[in-house]
Amino acid sequence: MYRRSDKRLNLFTPSRLFPSVSITGEECALQCKHCRGRLLEGLIPAVEPDALLRIASELDENGALGMLVTGGCDREGRVEIERVLSAVRQIKNETDLLVIAHTGFVRPSVAEMLAGSGVDGVALDVVGDSATAKGVYGLDVAPEDYLESMCALLDAGVDVFPHVCVGLNFGRLSGEYHALRLIHEASVSVSRVVITALMPLPGTPMAGRKPDPADVLRVVCDAAKLFSYELVLLGCAHSVGRDRGVIETLALESGVMNIALPTMRLVRYAHSVGCDVNYYGTCCGLGAREETRIRGSCYEDYL
Repeated sequence: MYRRSDKRLNLFTPSRLFPSVSITGEECALQCKHCRGRLLEGLIPAVEPDALLRIASELDENGALGMLVTGGCDREGRVEIERVLSAVRQIKNETDLLVIAHTGFVRPSVAEMLAGSGVDGVALDVVGDSATAKGVYGLDVAPEDYLESMCALLDAGVDVFPHVCVGLNFGRLSGEYHALRLIHEASVSVSRVVITALMPLPGTPMAGRKPDPADVLRVVCDAAKLFSYELVLLGCAHSVGRDRGVIETLALESGVMNIALPTMRLVRYAHSVGCDVNYYGTCCGLGAREETRIRGSCYEDYL
């Protein structure tokens, strides 16, 4: 039963209005157990800065709102974003596109370069368990290493929206709450926290593994206690199949006001319980901005 008193709901539907671009094509050195590079296959490749500029120009001409610049990681868990930051600076100077980056670990020098590029924000994954980072990513890192990257970005003045993935450890809870506590240490400047959930991909060691929707709700509620429901977002990756809709409904009923790439099941439910639903055509990490609001009555047109 829907009990929330505040019935505002922001739904984010990036898709063609805010596509993802990979600066490594389909290449990723880590070959993580939940992905094996499969997530890069559907992205727009832009290995060279000139390619990124060309794609940005085309997107701008075709009415897009922006793009996510991402790619595969090197052996240290870093996306070599510095290779294209001069192009990002040019894109920000010459177009109206919003540009966010998915960076992996970030050195202070690269954080300063990101700030200088004019990037509108950085999505940063935070893993709260070193055994999970080792077992899934193959990285010998501590949770505090993620905090160091976050603080480097915040110190440089970059808007950061950290991501915490529920069930990254083969569908099981493993350090998610600790990740939230680490983020809370830097929360004076963290504007939004994105909760995602493992999406099992065929052909990977985690194929068929999904987190329990109740575990996702537990992490969402933990995040809301630390930050507030207004600052907690359910990200575009939140399981598959029937569980996806279940997770969305549980999140909505718990108080979440921001959900990315919702199912039609959620859309219908939200309208049926009288939610004031607004649609935005960007990554949820950018938040609900009036200039990115989608005007129209048919949600399916934007998928």
